[in-house]
Amino acid sequence: MGKAVNSDIIESLEKKLGEMSGGLSQEESLLLSDIIDEYKARQRFSAAVSPIEAIKFRIKERGLKPKDVCEEFGGFNRVTEVLQLKRKLTLPMIRKLAVKLNLPFEILVKEY
Repeated sequence: MGKAVNSDIIESLEKKLGEMSGGLSQEESLLLSDIIDEYKARQRFSAAVSPIEAIKFRIKERGLKPKDVCEEFGGFNRVTEVLQLKRKLTLPMIRKLAVKLNLPFEILVKEY
């Protein structure tokens, strides 16, 4: 599906959620809102964003420092090397970063 179609679907879901809010419990309404918000957040990272840009953005967004992701990269030196494009991401790094930073796997495996 294209981004325009996804945008239309999100708008439709948000409208339905607003209409249905009287028939939903507060927990159900919050859960649906959270799901929509999560989907929107994932869509922010467009196809043009490189894995390294996405990682840097998410680190900054969460107020983390490079030392906070050392375990995912395999050490502080690796963090520096990868973020400075001197070393490529490995599959184990990608798996750990996808979980730690809540980044879509599809973005992390792209060529850069």
